[in-house]
Amino acid sequence: MLDVQYAPKNTSAHVNASGFVLEGRSVTLSCSSDANPPVLNYIWYRDTEEPLKPVQSGQNLTISNTDPTHSGRYVCTAQNEHGTQNASVMLDVQCEYQEALLIYSQSLLYQTSDC
Repeated sequence: MLDVQYAPKNTSAHVNASGFVLEGRSVTLSCSSDANPPVLNYIWYRDTEEPLKPVQSGQNLTISNTDPTHSGRYVCTAQNEHGTQNASVMLDVQCEYQEALLIYSQSLLYQTSDC
């Protein structure tokens, strides 16, 4: 039987949420790739770092208690003995505004808190 070996291809990255993630929630970024032999290593990078610094290794990257500073492009590198391939995904973390009703001297004041 012929065993054709090749570097990672068709690498893709995605977020387990549609649209955006509300601050304070957990989110998982996933990476997948076709390779033979299988991918030995998945490494996640944050695109805001220059030079790129690894954030975490593994097929999934989970960020707990998100806030808007987590927004940005994340790059996944799939690697086996024959090469590497990158894929990227955008993460959009939105503020969850809360209105506080404050009462001062019988007058109402609405205050919106920023995250």
